[in-house]
Amino acid sequence: ESMDVNKTPSELLSSGLFELMEFTLQKQNVVERMCELWNVARDENISDTSVVKEVINFYRVQLPTREYRTLVGRYEGRLREMSKEYYTQFADLLIQSGPFNFLEKYSDFYTKEIERINTNELSNDVQTILKSELVKVVFSKQDEVLQVMKSLVESANTTSLKPVYVLYLQNKNMEILERLCYETECILNTKTNTFSLDNFQQSIEHLLSAYDSYKVVVNCLAGEAVSHLENVFKKLVASIAVCLGDKDAAIVPSFLAKYLNSLMKRNSTFSIEKQKAFETIDKIIAVTNYVQNSDVFLYATVKSYIERLIFANSNEEYDEYFISKMRGVNHNHCYRLEQVHGEFEYSKQLSSEYSDVTKSTKFSCIVFGAQNEIKDFLNFSPEGQLKTDFEQFNQFYMTKKYKQKLEVCWRRSNGVVQMNGKYQIIALAPQILILMCYMEKVNWSVKELSERFKTTTLYIKMMISGILSKGILISGDNVLKDSSEVQYNDHFASKNRKIGVTLLNKKLVGENESFDDDVKDKEEIIQKRQYLLECSIVRIMKHKKVLETQELIMQTIQMTRKFFQADVRFVKKVIENLIEKEYLMRNIKNIEYVA
Repeated sequence: ESMDVNKTPSELLSSGLFELMEFTLQKQNVVERMCELWNVARDENISDTSVVKEVINFYRVQLPTREYRTLVGRYEGRLREMSKEYYTQFADLLIQSGPFNFLEKYSDFYTKEIERINTNELSNDVQTILKSELVKVVFSKQDEVLQVMKSLVESANTTSLKPVYVLYLQNKNMEILERLCYETECILNTKTNTFSLDNFQQSIEHLLSAYDSYKVVVNCLAGEAVSHLENVFKKLVASIAVCLGDKDAAIVPSFLAKYLNSLMKRNSTFSIEKQKAFETIDKIIAVTNYVQNSDVFLYATVKSYIERLIFANSNEEYDEYFISKMRGVNHNHCYRLEQVHGEFEYSKQLSSEYSDVTKSTKFSCIVFGAQNEIKDFLNFSPEGQLKTDFEQFNQFYMTKKYKQKLEVCWRRSNGVVQMNGKYQIIALAPQILILMCYMEKVNWSVKELSERFKTTTLYIKMMISGILSKGILISGDNVLKDSSEVQYNDHFASKNRKIGVTLLNKKLVGENESFDDDVKDKEEIIQKRQYLLECSIVRIMKHKKVLETQELIMQTIQMTRKFFQADVRFVKKVIENLIEKEYLMRNIKNIEYVA
């Protein structure tokens, strides 16, 4: 009773009291006091229990080996009993104040207790037992935690979600993980259930909002739990495509590209600060990692970048930021964007040289690569002086880049027409040429204009719809027909001096007719995918020589997976095409390579 075991071993030695430790009863008292010190450290939220470690080390030196092992055995046995009782009582006390209080305070206690267990000289078996008892107590409260899981996810903050990971997920509690994924999925679905084709801006903003909520949850997790949450977001994006009946899963990536394009225009209608714009660009890039056909997004962003450059409507700072971010995501795509910019600068140089040579500024040279990323799918053929001027410009261009064909991108070119010496009409090149026809006569039918320019009546309807909606031209028909007469409006008047007619009015064209670039873009994407599949199949067969049909299909899908998710039927169709072209040969169930 005279020995103060709160003293350090060195103090005990100096006071001459260490002889008393040889008595069994006194040793038993020390065991109780050491276990009590653990509880004191727990009550005061202290992770340092080094004094216990020092006492144990002291006994290791002072006692015979057998007596030391007996002492340590008593100490560890008593520590297990007291710890189990303490864990249960503390958890029961906290849960009375509610699951939120339990999660916050018990997770802090759990972290400190693990540190205490790891830093003291306990046997591996005792460490395992203490940790196991700690986890058992935590799991015994999972029903209460499950009841508030929805509120935890809705609160969407680190304070509420981090304890769930510390106590349950890193201890592989699958029931808690499944409920977390379920509640997260429900909340994300409420944000995206209004996704529609009618309003791409609102739809993408809701999707980005869902991504923000998803990231808050993911940032509180690690390891396997993150993988489960990633699958939840992938499932969300895939479900949008299913709801829209989008078999090719192309709508979401194309909408993301369209939203990005609207944001990155110089005259963007988005009133957003620069830093917020950068954050939005980051989120859009991140979301594309969860879409099935990211190549649709990549293709569309290149195309829209070209359009912004052509119309001098590019925000250079935003473009530079986007390209720098893509460099770490998709090197090939980044290279293509940089290539487009380089080609555009070279085109401007050629235009300047042409102006110096001919003293003419009628044409600008804008060509992007041998693939002609932007080109007209309709044959719009002007005549007269414009045709002569273009041929002259084409000859100049061929002296500079003789290996590359030059095409006029009519629907991508715009200009200004003076009207009545008072108004400036900002129009696309085909619209300008159509307006010039009214210098010859004031009344044209849709069919006459289509014959004049050797194109379809649908194309003419689309071009004049924007002019009609501004009242510069007038027609007696609410919906244009091939026989509709379109007249020049002699009584046209407007408060504005500059009038834009480039926005096309599809209501005038009719609901049954459509002219959408996206259809053509889809055709090009399908062609590129078919070419990629053909190359992959030939490469596989050149190496394998003979394969079963199903095995060839699976290897092809695996090889092209990083580019897009190939459909089995599509792969079969490509294989049949290669057989017809005699690259491959069918032999019962096998496919053979033809050398």
